[in-house]
Amino acid sequence: MAEPCCKCRYCAEFFEEVQGRKHGHHFTCKVCEAANRALRRNLGELPEELKTFGSQEREDFYKELAEKKRKQKGNLAFQSVKANLCTALTQRRIQENSKTVKGRFLPKSVWEKKGWTTEQIEASPKEWDENYGWVYRVDVKELTWTDTFQKVQETLLALEEKVLAKKKGKKSVDLFGLPSLAVDPEPENSED
Repeated sequence: MAEPCCKCRYCAEFFEEVQGRKHGHHFTCKVCEAANRALRRNLGELPEELKTFGSQEREDFYKELAEKKRKQKGNLAFQSVKANLCTALTQRRIQENSKTVKGRFLPKSVWEKKGWTTEQIEASPKEWDENYGWVYRVDVKELTWTDTFQKVQETLLALEEKVLAKKKGKKSVDLFGLPSLAVDPEPENSED
């Protein structure tokens, strides 16, 4: 058996040359190539956010797909690739959003009712409000994974619908990738 000599440009794993495709100086393993092909066929192209992944994010995404492929028999379904992509994009957006901090100026009593200690409140920025007196801004990090996940799903669904509209002339396909069955309407009986 030959030594693994080629490093996949996506998952960074080493393979024998026959276990993938070499194009110039770049090698792509069969699993990563299949995942990219499924994304291009179903979404029209690789999503822009996937193209901007850092090397570690990209490797993690493709390694997880390779792990799924090893666990299941047969080809890697687009739905599996899409689910991994949704998760990866959502985690990325949450990590990007976690760098932003929100805070509102509220009276000290409001912050105390929300469970903040007097020391924490008084250590926060404050300003004078003519209606409420001294108001404090306690910085709070908020992450809403479900909202972000929903936005990612909507983005991917929009890409799928765009591709399906192009394919519609070729053959009828529904959103789940299954050919639609054209059923002839039953003839109406005029004898009721």
